[in-house]
Amino acid sequence: MRFESFRPHHAPPDALWPARLGLLGLFLLMGLTFSSWLARIPTVKAELGISTAELGVVLLAGSVGALATVAVAGAVVERVGGRAALSTAAVVAALAYVFLGLGPTVGSVALLTVGVLLNGVAFALANVPQNVETAGIERRLGRTVIPQFHAAFSVGAVVGSLLGAACAAGGVPLLVQFGVTAAIATVWRFLTFPVVVHDTARKSTRGPAVPAPATPDDARPPRRARLAASLGAWREPRTLLVGLVILAAALSEGSANDWLSSPSSTASVAPRPSGAWCSGRSWRR
Repeated sequence: MRFESFRPHHAPPDALWPARLGLLGLFLLMGLTFSSWLARIPTVKAELGISTAELGVVLLAGSVGALATVAVAGAVVERVGGRAALSTAAVVAALAYVFLGLGPTVGSVALLTVGVLLNGVAFALANVPQNVETAGIERRLGRTVIPQFHAAFSVGAVVGSLLGAACAAGGVPLLVQFGVTAAIATVWRFLTFPVVVHDTARKSTRGPAVPAPATPDDARPPRRARLAASLGAWREPRTLLVGLVILAAALSEGSANDWLSSPSSTASVAPRPSGAWCSGRSWRR
């Protein structure tokens, strides 16, 4: 991917605060919404009356959607811009949470599976421009700040798990919880996008305050050469080792995220709220 900086040199920290706070909020919101769904998995399983194996197949749809989307997300963001990609992800996420609540409510595993799939797609599509923009903030500040954004995700995940536990304890219907979550998250995101999209903005939408170096069309290498350059990174041993570490981390963390709340709730006296509480504690890292 090739995204030009909207400020080639270091920028004063005060000038970056709107984008920085907006991105912190988006990461916090992503963690909150994601964990609020995971915290209610025991309730979903109980309302649908499905087995652990059937639940595993349903959850697999989210991984498939995320994997398929992340493979093309970079190209999508470069072609349509970060704001369009984030807006699409926000709409898809809203639909996903409606289906996540509607499926168990009407007893449809198919609708739930669609919700899980769309949730994976939305998560992966939003994750790329958000991380590109955070890297831009770090580059302009000239110091390491990316961990702060990922920490905001973890804080949101803890809050979301606690909210999920409270909803489970209070008997809040899934459709109500996820419907409200979708509405609030969608408004939050669309209010934030204008102040956070800079490095991933389309060239035609950048105003005088966000100049990008001009590149003649005939100076760009052929598409085949660009593809070869992109794939060339995968011939680098360090890239493969980093990918292996991330794969192992994603496998362990993903397994815990999907399954921790379910066995915890099964083994406890107060099943659903305690499962959500255990899921929230797993994010405290």
